[in-house]
Amino acid sequence: MLNRNVRFGIVMVFLFASPVLDPTIITLMAVVLGGKVAAVYTMVTAVFSIVLGFLLEKMGFASQVKRVIVKGGMEFGKKKKKGVQAALSETLFLIKTVYPYVFIGAGIGAFIHSVVPRKEVINDESDQVGFCLF
Repeated sequence: MLNRNVRFGIVMVFLFASPVLDPTIITLMAVVLGGKVAAVYTMVTAVFSIVLGFLLEKMGFASQVKRVIVKGGMEFGKKKKKGVQAALSETLFLIKTVYPYVFIGAGIGAFIHSVVPRKEVINDESDQVGFCLF
């Protein structure tokens, strides 16, 4: 964005706000903690991101940014052509690297499911989960 001559303050606002104001995070927060908490979080985070971004611009931090050119990188707007074979190859590579962790996680979950007694987790009167591990 800086290479496209977008103002430094606006770029900083985007960099601060985009990860913490993700719709998934806001939705999960609303479900888990309630709509009021999610609304306050959204407003406070948005205001702080805007104030901090423009404050950094006012303080002259734009001069501290180095202009970097990445060699071998794809230029913005130019599409790298890939065939179906390259896409399948990349997909298989990603599957091979991710699936061991998926199986390890599933194994740990299966172990916990078979070891932890149900009566310790479930409240007999209401038949609801007594606690939850994330």
